[in-house]
Amino acid sequence: MRAFFIVNPASRAGRTRSLWSQVEKALERLGWNYHWAFTEAPRHATHLSASALEEGYQLLVSVGGDGTFHEVVNGVLGSASPRWEGTSLGMLPSGTGTDLAKTLGIPRAWEKALECLHQGRSRRLDVGSVSCLDREGNRIQRFFANIVDGGLGAATVQWVDSHPKRGGTLPFLMGALRTLARHRNLRVRVTIDDRIERLLQAVIVIVANGKYFGGGMKIAPLADPTDGHFDVVLVKDLSPLKILRNLHRIYSGSHLELPQVEVLRGKKVVLESEEEILLEADGELLGRGPAEFNLHSQAVQVIC
Repeated sequence: MRAFFIVNPASRAGRTRSLWSQVEKALERLGWNYHWAFTEAPRHATHLSASALEEGYQLLVSVGGDGTFHEVVNGVLGSASPRWEGTSLGMLPSGTGTDLAKTLGIPRAWEKALECLHQGRSRRLDVGSVSCLDREGNRIQRFFANIVDGGLGAATVQWVDSHPKRGGTLPFLMGALRTLARHRNLRVRVTIDDRIERLLQAVIVIVANGKYFGGGMKIAPLADPTDGHFDVVLVKDLSPLKILRNLHRIYSGSHLELPQVEVLRGKKVVLESEEEILLEADGELLGRGPAEFNLHSQAVQVIC
């Protein structure tokens, strides 16, 4: 199997660049037939994955965080090439957030993650698509493998993006606390499968394919990226003080016990608000609502 590794050297605060030389030595020892490239700018991983697909690579491996894998998925599913259906994806987690890897049980340590990749066991995963407005107000569509959220989470990502990054949970948690101090809950309408409707004052609206976001927050503990449904987590009108008091619950998933939290399931979700609601996808700031989400069942094959 010919493999192409798409490496984000800026991930994990730049440490992935030096890590890659160690990974290469291990790949050589294992006898892999592979090529690789460093990403050089935002969206470059999307271009690299689409090009690798056209060149006939059977395995595309993301080396970075959730954002890098997000770009690879968009390069594959956004391609007009018929070859994508026979292509597998893989990941070596090395980023600020590696939340999808955690859902899939892929080890964070690159040596163990490479062992999983080398064993070659695969499964088909669902993927979501979201149609929304970009920062200039143009309608765009993106695919996502893990989670899209509107509200506090997206505002937090905006804060994290404007500050120096370090790997792990700490940057997102610090950003959440900073953002929370000035965050205002938004009046939103959420419609699921054209039949379930909720009008609410929302802290955050989560459209989840995976379980985790924000570097380990178990925001959607019941989500399963193979079950053909989104888990839609609605966190209703909580004060900043109540959010702080219950923040620890998000890491265990026990926040679902709160009366202000509701979980719904569906294949299509529409999010609307008369106010500006920011959106982030797989840890990357995407744009703003209104937005429509659709579930694509078993859309990609992932080695994990």
